[in-house]
Order: sequence, then structure tokens, then C-alpha cells
Amino acid sequence: MTEITQRKERKLALLGWDIQNLQNNLNTLVVREETLLSEAASSEMAGKAAASGLVQQIDRAQLDRAEMQKMLVDRQHDLGVIEALYRSYEVRLSQLLADQ
Repeated sequence: MTEITQRKERKLALLGWDIQNLQNNLNTLVVREETLLSEAASSEMAGKAAASGLVQQIDRAQLDRAEMQKMLVDRQHDLGVIEALYRSYEVRLSQLLADQ
């Protein structure tokens, strides 16, 4: 196994861990948002308007979820970019070694 391959695997593992973490955090945010929405719906079903603090929490949860989704998409894109980059390094190294 070449140093390039080792570095690639290390970077991909770290990025994979980061993606898994983002997915877990996103799932937690979705559950939180659903809980807040349920609380707001319960208030409205009881004939009361949802408290402004609750509405602000829902807005914040939605913004956080959107930001987390964007980060997740970016990291997944990075995964493909890193794989392609290191694949090109491995091909180039093979060419250089073959020329010797």
C-alpha cells in the first residue's frame, strides 16, 4: 500500500466520520423540530396561539436543519472530489514508476 493510498483512506475515513456525524445531528434536529411543531399544534388545537418563543424556536430549528443539510451535501460532494483527486495521484504515481 502506497503512502498516497494510506493518505486517501485516512482522509476518506475522516470525511466519512464527519458525514455520519452530520447525519446524526440532522436526525436530532428533525426530531427537535417535529417536537416543537407538535407543541405548537397542540396549543392551536386548544384554541391558543403558539407562544412567540415557541415560534422562534421552530424558526431557529428550521434554519439549523437547512444549514446542516447544506453542510451534509457539501461533505458528500467533497467525498467524491477527494476520491477522484487521489485516484489521479495513484495513476500518476503508477505512470512515474512505470517510466523508471
